[in-house]
Amino acid sequence: MIAYDEPKFEKILIVTKESTDPDGLYTQKVKGFLTSAGVNVRTAVANFGDGCKSLHEERHNPPDLIIVIGGDGTFLRAAQSFAPAKVPMVGVNRGNLGFLTRIETTAIQSYLQRILQGDFKIEDRLLLDVTTAKTKKKRHHEPLLALNDVVIKTNHPSQMARMQLFIDDFPVASYDADGLIISTPTGSTAYNLAAGGPVIAPDVQALVLTPICPHSLSTKPIVVPIGVKIRVESVQRNLYPLVYSVDGQDCLPLEIGNGLMIQCSETTLQMLNFEQAEDNFYWLLKQKLAWASNPRVQLNV
Repeated sequence: MIAYDEPKFEKILIVTKESTDPDGLYTQKVKGFLTSAGVNVRTAVANFGDGCKSLHEERHNPPDLIIVIGGDGTFLRAAQSFAPAKVPMVGVNRGNLGFLTRIETTAIQSYLQRILQGDFKIEDRLLLDVTTAKTKKKRHHEPLLALNDVVIKTNHPSQMARMQLFIDDFPVASYDADGLIISTPTGSTAYNLAAGGPVIAPDVQALVLTPICPHSLSTKPIVVPIGVKIRVESVQRNLYPLVYSVDGQDCLPLEIGNGLMIQCSETTLQMLNFEQAEDNFYWLLKQKLAWASNPRVQLNV
């Protein structure tokens, strides 16, 4: 973590989702506080229906800080747009769990004051570069960035996905499964956890590959170091093309014979960390997921 001696947040962008702040109450509360402190504040709406067009437009004039008002999904959308510009981010929780949008609405003003005073540190979160390529021609496309995970499935719900996994070009596994999740530590508490994968603390330099309902009892999640190159290929036995999604966004096709290339990005996402209980990863596990709760303790048995 890197401490800022003198915060230089002269331009702040508030990213909001209309459905989580329909009357604009919290947006106006944050904007009013910052404006009164002399900060230049802009707002943008994360409209998933148009691919968050307004966020992409803001990238031409990146702010010094992004405050997301919404849920973790809105935070992920904003992260994908602004991570390449290394714009720090912080979130106000208007969603459900709020693993990424950690500031609760009851404490907005105190956190904003801390931000203006520089009372925080910067936490770097690992990102994944995701590209597709024809396995023979090796024709790559521009990478997408994933903060949480990459999920590969079949586009037909009644059919299993058949795929080959390579790590550093070594054929590790041949999967017949409902899908495969490649997750960062940040995303390990999301789909990966629901599919039976392990939780990885955010500061651990590792990735986890978790098959979804594999047709083999010996097929389990595997944790790999961040320096490996992962390739997943759709094999000829698939009756339907596979699809993949990055951070739960729109599914993209992975045609038979094509490969999906996944590796750690040189870019990281910068998140504000206030170093208190609500920012502690293990506190989040206990409070938001009731992690390892003991029924005997709860029942005084």
